[in-house]
Amino acid sequence: MDRFIPKQEDTKDYVALSQFSWLAYFSKEDEAYCLPCTLLGASIQNKSGILNLVFKPHQEWGNAVRDYRKHEENCVLHEKSMLSFNALLSSCNSKIPIIKTIIFLGRNDQAFRGHRDDSKYHPDIGESSTQKVGVGNFIELLNFRVDAGDQVLVNHLFSSPKNATYISKTTQNQLIDSCGKAIEEICEDFLRFIDCKTGTSGLSLSLNVLNALQEFGLDIQNCRGQGYDSAGCMAGEYKGVASQIKALIVKLYFFIVQAIDLV
Repeated sequence: MDRFIPKQEDTKDYVALSQFSWLAYFSKEDEAYCLPCTLLGASIQNKSGILNLVFKPHQEWGNAVRDYRKHEENCVLHEKSMLSFNALLSSCNSKIPIIKTIIFLGRNDQAFRGHRDDSKYHPDIGESSTQKVGVGNFIELLNFRVDAGDQVLVNHLFSSPKNATYISKTTQNQLIDSCGKAIEEICEDFLRFIDCKTGTSGLSLSLNVLNALQEFGLDIQNCRGQGYDSAGCMAGEYKGVASQIKALIVKLYFFIVQAIDLV
């Protein structure tokens, strides 16, 4: 489900996108829905007669603003769904500082817990946890965020029950596991074409690749796989691009990609 109606479509009224934040658009079917009503409206009673934008997609683009405004102002289901939707968003957003702290520690290869880390060590509002020796980097960073004025985190820790703060060592492990699953998903992004005016030898091509990665701020030491066709300058055992780059990184694997094998 796409969040916004694509801008290249000239038949749709784009004023609606800035006026109605609850709007969701399916590009494949070319239809719009009210996201809160569609997701949360099923559990709300007394929704008889409500079809448009909820149980029936909206496709009359010429009357879009009028229909959206009518749904927002007159639909009881929408009013109730928005209350639930905003509460859900607030609950999700309150966890963001905690998740960002976990991601920060993971990216910097830092230990999470200390000698005495436990859920009873809630961040002390306005005080440093350094007085509690051995609570670990995770709790220390949460304290740092509180001291630095992270009001979202402060409100979360003040208002949440002790069994729902999401800072215990058990929850830390669960969030770490979730982050691990997220980074296992393969994402493919095209970066650029490279001008090979310096030559097409394995050395020249490998230098071009390394320079391009450096320009994008990508550390080659984090690379774990490379794939090329079976041409000698690419896959050569001694002077090919694969061997040149693999010499820099012991953990790097090389694969011949059949889809681009032109030899």
